[in-house]
Amino acid sequence: GGFIGVDVFFVISGFLITRNITHEYKTTHNFSFSRFYYRRVKRLLPSYFLTSVFVFVLGILILSPSDFIGLIDSIFAGSIALSNFYFLGESGYFDTAAKLKPMLHAWSLSVEEQYYFIWPMALLLILKGFRKFKIHNIIIVLLIVAFAGTFYVNAYGVSENILQFFSSHKESTTDVQSLLFFMLPFRIYEFLIGALVVFVPEIRLKSEKMKGLIIVLGLLLVVVPGIVFDDKLKFLSVLNIIPCLGISLLIVAPQSKYFNWFFYNNMLRHIGNASYTIYLFHWPIIVYYKHLYDQPLNFFSGLILFLLSIGISLVVYKYYETPFRHRKFKSITLEYAKMGFLFVFFILSSYFVKKDVTANEGWLWRLDDKNLELIEEIGVPLKYHYTNWGGAYYQFNREIESNQNPKKNVDMVWLGDSHSGHFAYGLDSIMVKKHGMKVHISYVSCFVLPDVVSTNDKCIIDADSVLNAKIKQLNDNPNAPLVLSYYWRFRLLSTCEIEDQKTGKMIEPAKLNITEAHQLLCEKIEKFRDILGKDRKIIIIGESPVRDESLNYIEKLLKPSYLSIISPVSNLFEEEQTAIAINNFMKNYFRDLDNFYFLNPSEPFCEDGKCNSQVGNKIYFSDANHFSKVGSLRVVEYLEDDFLQIIAAGTKE
Repeated sequence: GGFIGVDVFFVISGFLITRNITHEYKTTHNFSFSRFYYRRVKRLLPSYFLTSVFVFVLGILILSPSDFIGLIDSIFAGSIALSNFYFLGESGYFDTAAKLKPMLHAWSLSVEEQYYFIWPMALLLILKGFRKFKIHNIIIVLLIVAFAGTFYVNAYGVSENILQFFSSHKESTTDVQSLLFFMLPFRIYEFLIGALVVFVPEIRLKSEKMKGLIIVLGLLLVVVPGIVFDDKLKFLSVLNIIPCLGISLLIVAPQSKYFNWFFYNNMLRHIGNASYTIYLFHWPIIVYYKHLYDQPLNFFSGLILFLLSIGISLVVYKYYETPFRHRKFKSITLEYAKMGFLFVFFILSSYFVKKDVTANEGWLWRLDDKNLELIEEIGVPLKYHYTNWGGAYYQFNREIESNQNPKKNVDMVWLGDSHSGHFAYGLDSIMVKKHGMKVHISYVSCFVLPDVVSTNDKCIIDADSVLNAKIKQLNDNPNAPLVLSYYWRFRLLSTCEIEDQKTGKMIEPAKLNITEAHQLLCEKIEKFRDILGKDRKIIIIGESPVRDESLNYIEKLLKPSYLSIISPVSNLFEEEQTAIAINNFMKNYFRDLDNFYFLNPSEPFCEDGKCNSQVGNKIYFSDANHFSKVGSLRVVEYLEDDFLQIIAAGTKE
């Protein structure tokens, strides 16, 4: 829950900016926008510019071509205060891929800068145009409206078109949780809480215990969410109001002798003064560690990186940021020109570097001949997954058939998520082109089964309507087997609720033990067959192999070769125990049930707990858990005889 630090930061920012603007206007009856923006640029830009240079240089040494292109894109987006839009389109804050982006944390600075463009003008309009009303009453109204909007979107979502608008790839869809996390309209209430605190009367208390109690309450409201909040929490964007109220209490709390040792501690004050610099440097240091070693932080490595972040930041703050901020020209015009030049230079330099890096595919000159040969084989690294996964360029929720031998009836009906979609290439190559069959593949980011409710933000379709349409389609094709293929663990343990047949209550499988969760899932699959009829053949495709690693295998292969000394790349990986468990359970559950067939897609790749990602130049996966076209073809070739026998069979042998 460390991400709640951003919520605290927004409240403090709302408080300081509102206090400063209000004070200047009330004392001078005027407000200088040029002075305001000059101070903001001078406060934020120098260290952000240095961080970008630091991250850029390390990126040259460490990152693969596609990751390096992504880094340069994010630096440019940050230079024009649009990091939040960029990362919203790329992935959610809590996605695994996002946690490997060195400039991810810059999204909050972009939100802050967007707030700077809106709030000063809005506040001045309130101060000048609504003199009959008390300022705090207007802020309260704005706060209620903003918070209500956040609550509504959190509870009811937004249209598919809005989500798709923010997606950078047509193959992906931005989820509601990411929209709420990254965008200013759903963060503005936090700034407004800080703004409202400016107008809270001073709290006067004689009792030191009461003063201490207020501080303790404020600290608890900040610290406890930092411990218990996580990305799976429902209504997270709404519940973030709790730490916001906590920091508000700490701002207005009277001094207490019980806490003077804490608030007036010199070491903490030094760290507090450098907190912005620490924020800028801590995340890239963590991310580059993950790129180098491709392993999660343990206590020791986390402590080392924490101390390293503090040390670098304090040096930068003392010898770079502070002198830069306090060095002044004799003329204010020259001061403005200096900051203006740095601002424009940052934007232009990042833009032209971005153009060059993109045009040269991530500066391939950094790679050795072996890596360059691999790129010739797989194509542009940045687009590898989108052009090479097994479902690339196929239109889903429709039939794949041979133009030379069109058929009326469908031979196989596939239902699932992207772990159904990634079989498209193999099915097209073998079942359609080789055997002249007609295959229908449905690919939706939802768990479509009886009595199952999807809780995934990316499930933007009506699962019941999809289920009913699928039942109708199967009734129209009585001889076609239904093939169920999902990312079973992900759907089961994080994105659904299932009705308990005994109690009628909805249950989150993640809260059950693993055997109970598997049992519940298999019962719903069996119920699906009962709805379709006892003679319907059901094929269950088990869990595909998953590389449980932070870095994409392709990105690891294409990193500068000298990094293999630190973190060697192996084409072998451990088969996950959770995958083995669900495959074994499903195999045993359906073994003795008529017209149920369990097929394991891991078998062509895994043996004795070890799975193979690559043979020669044939790479079987397009990312951590999806088959490439080559992998898709290998699985379908392996299962070809099983498919043909099941389609031809009247009953199970």
